[in-house]
Amino acid sequence: MMVAMEFTLLMHGFQVLLLRASHGKEQGPLSRALEARIFLFGVFELLAWQKKMKGVQPTSGTKK
Repeated sequence: MMVAMEFTLLMHGFQVLLLRASHGKEQGPLSRALEARIFLFGVFELLAWQKKMKGVQPTSGTKK
């Protein structure tokens, strides 16, 4: 049981690090609360955040 918990904490930590590294500067910094939620809830919180960010992104105004 402890091995599973340690592995989960390690993987959630990696998720936070990858998000920090891939987050663009133009989007502004990530809040500590968001990082804590991602660390605690993992991919479920990342999916919710991604869905929220897709709705917020401005369009360029040109259609292809």
